[in-house]
Amino acid sequence: MGRTSKKWLLTLLGLAVIAFAGCGRITQKTVYIRLDKPDGLDQQQKAEIDRNFGRYRDAAAKTLRNRFGAAGMYFTRVSPRIGNHLEVKTVVIGEKGERRLENLLKHLNGRLEFRLVHENNDWLVNTYLIEFRAKNPIGDKADEQKFLKAKTPPGYEFMTVYEMDADSPKLRYYYVSQRVEMDGSSVSMASAGKDQWGNPKINLRLNSNGALDFAKVTRRNAGRQLAVVINGRLYCAPTIMAEITGGSAEITGNFSEEETEAIAAALTGGSCPLDFTAVDYVPPVD
Repeated sequence: MGRTSKKWLLTLLGLAVIAFAGCGRITQKTVYIRLDKPDGLDQQQKAEIDRNFGRYRDAAAKTLRNRFGAAGMYFTRVSPRIGNHLEVKTVVIGEKGERRLENLLKHLNGRLEFRLVHENNDWLVNTYLIEFRAKNPIGDKADEQKFLKAKTPPGYEFMTVYEMDADSPKLRYYYVSQRVEMDGSSVSMASAGKDQWGNPKINLRLNSNGALDFAKVTRRNAGRQLAVVINGRLYCAPTIMAEITGGSAEITGNFSEEETEAIAAALTGGSCPLDFTAVDYVPPVD
């Protein structure tokens, strides 16, 4: 690079710093990420990760850089530390940047699952609620949920979500299949947006195989509710009206604006066979 090019680069960087400074206080944050083998792996898969941990750690570092960049945190450096940890140094700008980092750390794994809701969900829930209220006329919501959870049909998971009902959120109960119809490996792009009422949402673009699978799932299950589960939490359960082609989908729910950005960043950061957990420090090696 010649002197003129370097001079222009330094000028541009200086202008960027000045521009960012107008958005709030600039601070550098250091966070540590522990890499763990996810639950559900067999012994052969665990042994493969152990044998080639350096390669998996490098892939994890690349995934983290992608996810921080997708969240708008471009000045991020990811470095390996002793053991199964990574060190992340990033630049945070103002209060919005602080919230963005906090939400991103909550959703680092970005594990997206499409599952089906029990086809008789409403009947089951209403039947069990009548039974519960007959036995517990003064029972609270916590007792109610505990009772419904105990009634969960085999192969399903009891989940809750707040949904809008007459302009106010209402807690809804669902029995969601444990079987995953599709996961986040089909997502090629995710972005935060807003619906026609100004509520936060996540726009998904599926890869070619994902688009075909999504069309197949929605064609076979028209009239059923499709649960959208991210990191083990139910966000919405829309009814499949007809086969969905074209490879696009939307996720709505009880999101904050920063949360949609963090989840979208996690979903577009690439897949990684390791789980990420933010920790306060790297423990010393014995």
